[in-house]
Amino acid sequence: MGTKMKKRLTNNWGLKLFSFIFAALLWLVVVNIDNPVKSNTYDNIPVRLQNANLITDEDLVYEILDSTDTVSVTVSAPRSYLELLSKDDIVAVADFNNITAANTINISYYSRRYNDKITNFKGSIESVKLNIEPEKSFKPALKVATSGKVTEGYIIGEISTDQNQVRISGPESKVSEVVKAVVSVDVSGATSDIVTYADVKLYDADDNEIPTTGIKKNVDSIKVSVEILKTETVPIRYAVTGTPAPGYRLSGEISGMPTEVMIAGSADAVKNVTQIDIPDEALNISGKTGEVTAVINLKSYLPEGIRLADSEFNGKISVVIPIEEEQRKELNLAENHIQVINVPEGFTAEFEEDSDLTLEIAGLQADVSELLTGEITGVIDFGAYMQKKNISLLEPGSYTVEVSFDLGENITIVEPLKVRLIIEKAES
Repeated sequence: MGTKMKKRLTNNWGLKLFSFIFAALLWLVVVNIDNPVKSNTYDNIPVRLQNANLITDEDLVYEILDSTDTVSVTVSAPRSYLELLSKDDIVAVADFNNITAANTINISYYSRRYNDKITNFKGSIESVKLNIEPEKSFKPALKVATSGKVTEGYIIGEISTDQNQVRISGPESKVSEVVKAVVSVDVSGATSDIVTYADVKLYDADDNEIPTTGIKKNVDSIKVSVEILKTETVPIRYAVTGTPAPGYRLSGEISGMPTEVMIAGSADAVKNVTQIDIPDEALNISGKTGEVTAVINLKSYLPEGIRLADSEFNGKISVVIPIEEEQRKELNLAENHIQVINVPEGFTAEFEEDSDLTLEIAGLQADVSELLTGEITGVIDFGAYMQKKNISLLEPGSYTVEVSFDLGENITIVEPLKVRLIIEKAES
């Protein structure tokens, strides 16, 4: 009987194997129907770069090309596990130990959770593309620019920054294009000082802004102070010291170019300035015999807290002082052009016969030529003469007295005109 049973079991081994396989397949079908493998795509997964020091330790820098440091990853896993995963679980890695001669690094993937349950990772790109070149450092010239316009009646004064240089480093090809670093401040409508932080931007020799991707700066923004000044236009006034050589005199107004100047300063400082005075010691005409031209520096005579508003004006003013030689002229006066006053009562005064009534005057040509003899009158104040000579009791006789004239400040008398008066007692 044992033999028959053994044969029966041996004879049915194929059926039993088939039953086992069928049972296993049925189990897989049941499992997959209940928890099937699904796929989900996670976008914008950053690629972690490992062992980058293998490049940087060699004084080289790398740049990611074509945005290959960000990838979309499709993950396949049983539904029950896939539903538990999030974007933060998916990790993409590029190890510099695996860099190729073409400067690419294959990307590998894993999940922080249920990694053993994931059946497949599929990235949108296979590798990170790199540009690798020598590193260069540079200190470009730092410049401050302004944009916009301040309010009318104001100008931009001093501009200062809290540091005077910027250091940059990065790929040699990019850094070599940089010639200057610029910070710009908008001053539109400003009437008072501006203090702000401005972004540092890099420019090439053609004033084109250079993208800073891949370039490191020691600072991204700089504190900038912009002084805003009030302006006012005021006249310039001149004075001279000394006198010209004998026989010469000033022949007109002192003139300077420009005649007025725009000044700038704080509102309080500007409102107290109505003109700029050039002191007389700056213009000395002692002993001069002709026109004097002088150059003075207006900056030396600006009040405290005041500056020139025009930065292109160096402050040099050309001043012309007109000096001419005097002209002389003799005027022959008639007796009736001279009036005798304050003669004591009881006396008469007459000019000595054949008295010389010639008056020599001097002045500028224009003033002398306009002076007509018929318009000139003189005065003899005999009472003042007696007082000066201490004459208390007048006696008849001949007296030499000086004639006074009022010819204005532009005419001088070369020699005083003196005449002899005959004083007699009046007939009763």
